[in-house]
Amino acid sequence: MNLLELECPNCNATLDIEDGLDVFYCKYCGTKLLVEGMSGDSLNARVRLKELEHEERLREADYDQRRFELEHQSKQKRNKLKYALILAGILILLIVALAGGVQISHRQNVANLERLETEIQADIMAGDYDSALLKTNDLDLHDNYSWDEERIWDQKREMYVDIINEKKRTTESGDRQ
Repeated sequence: MNLLELECPNCNATLDIEDGLDVFYCKYCGTKLLVEGMSGDSLNARVRLKELEHEERLREADYDQRRFELEHQSKQKRNKLKYALILAGILILLIVALAGGVQISHRQNVANLERLETEIQADIMAGDYDSALLKTNDLDLHDNYSWDEERIWDQKREMYVDIINEKKRTTESGDRQ
């Protein structure tokens, strides 16, 4: 470090100036003094300081950009998850609604078949075999039945057809005699 000896223009005191400083104050009277022309070290220091400030602003801008991108990606992931959960909920509700609808229509269909079976039995007892035969042909399952259920109702239909045909033969042979 180089020291220059100068005199204060206000109080004529000897001043000690550190190399690299452009502005300083007299330690005796407080006068602000400016050294003409900037030293090379001072100029280099100011240039380096400006470079460092610029690099710091670039790093901050890069950090802000990266943080924005991460927040945006996180928000997109949350939105995708939210929409997926909403869609899953809708699908579950739809499945439950459809399953409930199938159970109701299934129960209603079985109840209708059982009611029809009672009417067939009443028609047979009353000797109205044609009406019983027409109703027997309606003993048919629609969709959403298991193989076992279909087999049971098919067997019932065949049984009623056989009973009705046997009763008709018996009645017709009795009428001929």
